[in-house]
Amino acid sequence: MKPFLLPPLNLVVLAVVLLALRAWLRLPRRLPIAITAIAAWLLCTPLVGQGFLVLHQTHPPLGTAGMTREPGAIVVLSAGFRDAAPEAGGTLLDGLSLTRVLYADAVQDITGLPILVTGGRIRDGAPPIARVMAGFLRERMGAEVGWVEPRARSTWENAAYSAAMLRAEGIRRVYLVTHAWHMPRAVHAFRDHGLRVTPAPTGFTQPPSLDLASVLPSPGGLRASYYGLHEVFGRIAYRFYAPDR
Repeated sequence: MKPFLLPPLNLVVLAVVLLALRAWLRLPRRLPIAITAIAAWLLCTPLVGQGFLVLHQTHPPLGTAGMTREPGAIVVLSAGFRDAAPEAGGTLLDGLSLTRVLYADAVQDITGLPILVTGGRIRDGAPPIARVMAGFLRERMGAEVGWVEPRARSTWENAAYSAAMLRAEGIRRVYLVTHAWHMPRAVHAFRDHGLRVTPAPTGFTQPPSLDLASVLPSPGGLRASYYGLHEVFGRIAYRFYAPDR
């Protein structure tokens, strides 16, 4: 279901729906094409894409003054990785995952708390992304990884499996590291599984500039719209439906 709600496939769905409505409501013949073209243009612009992401950034930066040892662990959520990276021995974290693990390491440098990495297989045959993140943190950063959660395939499962592991250790409060635009949904999931969360957002998106470039289509604009709409639909789903309730 998810691919049909997100770009670019959602534009095909929009076109099909509009064509069906045109025949039913006797709308102008070219109206579906015009609406779909306008929607495609808008979703590809930084103005819309970055605007979507900025709307989700409701948790401010934590700041070093707010970091203490009171929480018992640092939880960092996975994003993605390249499983065809021979220059890195076969696997390489993508930019989103790398941003998160680098910040988790910085939080550990200040607090001294162990890190829990969480993320399962993105594709059949690929290693769990949590193990790739753990290897990077240990081998490249010299960080202490206390737990590796290799099963989760969604943010909700990140929370469910991580909370179970930490409760077994008597830990009920954590720093949560993920992108700022992903943080509201992640906090919702982790709190719903009984953990007290101190958000530690990273990878903030700047508001789009109000210039010509912001209204011209670009790959970055479409990518931002994809992530922004993903959060919109994810937060709606978490509000009305939770898989393990």
